[in-house]
Amino acid sequence: AALVYWLAKRFGTKLIGIVFLPLLLLGAAATWDRNHDWSDEMTLFETEYARGDPHFVTLRVLISALWRDNQKARILEICEVNKHRFPDSSIFTNTCASVYMGLNRRNDAIFALEYLAEDDKMWLRSGLTLARLLIQDGRKQEGADRYAYIINRLEDPGKKEFFKGHLYLQLYPQSRKYLEIAKQHMQKAIALNPELTESEEFIRRIDAALNPTDENLQEATKPLQDMDVPGVKANADPTKG
Repeated sequence: AALVYWLAKRFGTKLIGIVFLPLLLLGAAATWDRNHDWSDEMTLFETEYARGDPHFVTLRVLISALWRDNQKARILEICEVNKHRFPDSSIFTNTCASVYMGLNRRNDAIFALEYLAEDDKMWLRSGLTLARLLIQDGRKQEGADRYAYIINRLEDPGKKEFFKGHLYLQLYPQSRKYLEIAKQHMQKAIALNPELTESEEFIRRIDAALNPTDENLQEATKPLQDMDVPGVKANADPTKG
């Protein structure tokens, strides 16, 4: 607008009209043509995607819109076609991983999470989810290796101890021996970092599992390996990272 105003002042409005009017008409025609395809927001994004838009932002915006509209089947189709683009966007890959897990497509979820476990922002949550999936699938050594990677990357000595204990809960949730070892790591975690108060809940639950009574029987039988991990936020909306 500022440019048009300056040109009009410099050369006169008549000349500006001659130069810019055809461009404006062409732009309006193009806009009308595209809007004819875009009856709503979703159609707009799908149209851009179908046109083969090279910009990755189109794919991300489409996936976010589909997630908000709970169209998991359509997201799955897009993820399947674009697996080769997982290294390009952690948000896209994170959404695909969530859909895969929701549909119990564990191998596909593991494939996506392996990329996310190296991401600078998502490495902890994704690495932990990956480790748990591997252990649940019987790939215990691979899961333990993922825990070792997490522990090595953490800087807080208290958190290191916490995840050592958490690993034992994942690998041996029914073993008294390893529950005791897990408890010791949790106690060390609190000693090293008193702010890790969530570890106290783990210790209480471990004690209940080791010494079940009529009063704590319900808690004692809850799976320890499913407890939430402190500092790792739930991934309610994967399109936001």
